[in-house]
Amino acid sequence: MLIVTKSIFAGRSNPTGTIDELAAQRILRPISENQDGITTIMQKRKAGLTPLIVENDNQPNPYGLPAVFFVDDGYAKDVALGAEYARRILDEVTLLKPTNLGKPRTYYTSDGSNRDNLGPYTRTDWTNAGQVAVQLADFSPDYWNSSTKLTIGNNCFAYATNINTGWNGVGRSQVNWLHPGYCKTQTVPSGNAEFAAAIHGDAIYVTDSPDNKIKGTSDDPAWIVAVTTGHPVSDPEHEWDYHLYRKVWHPDLREYVWGHKPGAHPVEYIRDNVADAPLEDAKKRGYDGRYGRGYCTIYHNRLCCGSEL
Repeated sequence: MLIVTKSIFAGRSNPTGTIDELAAQRILRPISENQDGITTIMQKRKAGLTPLIVENDNQPNPYGLPAVFFVDDGYAKDVALGAEYARRILDEVTLLKPTNLGKPRTYYTSDGSNRDNLGPYTRTDWTNAGQVAVQLADFSPDYWNSSTKLTIGNNCFAYATNINTGWNGVGRSQVNWLHPGYCKTQTVPSGNAEFAAAIHGDAIYVTDSPDNKIKGTSDDPAWIVAVTTGHPVSDPEHEWDYHLYRKVWHPDLREYVWGHKPGAHPVEYIRDNVADAPLEDAKKRGYDGRYGRGYCTIYHNRLCCGSEL
């Protein structure tokens, strides 16, 4: 069986479907004979392209193809062939946007085993005369981009909260994507009202709230994140999505930047060189709304992803 995912969203789980064995054989045989139309490492998204993630649930398979490969991402040796493979695959599959990913699996921001680095962290008294103290970790893209499993197994919310959910299998990687509010509702937010309730339910606080007396520590850090919602330009149906950024220190540039992970794609950064830099970047991607004032703190939170279908 093949599991096919269309990589559209940064936060929400992407539309996914399955292809049975007979249809999978019709698809895999020609691909195995000419692999110039596929890539095996998820790359930075190219504008105007929505790649397919193809996960083969039967390993080892008789065609010698990798367990996971990507089609129509603009990086294949033969781009036109990749587009043709994508058309054949889409003819065989019905893609659905999952909202309930099963029983929740719980993670805690205080658990250092899931973080991209363990410090020491730069500390900043962010607002309110030092009442909000946040940590700024080093920008560590290699941690998230080091393997296909890590890259496609975590979304923007996982990166923003610095929780790697550790997906380590083949098939349905996005069951393991973290989502705001999933601990309580077992559903993925699908609009601004649900998202606002989910953020509030997870005790993720607006940064400059006068009631917010957060003081993170190296053992239990508080991350500053930019929060935006909107309709990504990568989605031809213009459905709602959310996208988050985390402020980090770039050790090579020697400056603060905003790291982010656009869904199943690798971690990137943008420079903090204009007012509301992450929100301006988000607008270019179609995320034109904000939650609250646009910035929140992730601190001492219990967060959840799915674990079964």
